[in-house]
Amino acid sequence: EPLLLHADGGLAGLAPDEPALPLGLGELAVLGPADRVGQWAFPAGSTLLLYTDGLSEARDAAGVFYDPADRLRGRVFPGPDELLDALSSDVRRYTGGGASDDMALLAVGRPGEGQPERRRTVPVVPREEA
Repeated sequence: EPLLLHADGGLAGLAPDEPALPLGLGELAVLGPADRVGQWAFPAGSTLLLYTDGLSEARDAAGVFYDPADRLRGRVFPGPDELLDALSSDVRRYTGGGASDDMALLAVGRPGEGQPERRRTVPVVPREEA
């Protein structure tokens, strides 16, 4: 589930009211509408973190799954870039440097009062070139 990190270190999981198939699999829905929409507040100074199962299913040497909410709770980051850098480093340490699945991370920040807007474009590098 997506995570909303608050400026004070608080964290909220954005679980939908009703379960639905992951993005891209909606055409498999047989029992109802595939396009369910939820709404949540996005307060100034907060950062929204979206991620694939490559993050939440990463495991340590004992086979324990990585829990992004547990690992990020109480931490404060100046912006999305710093969050992604810290998260990438943390999951590499947690797994011992290896990943068994690909991982995609997207962090979107809403500037707080008096904070400048920041934009960054990052090139996509295929795994074979990384």
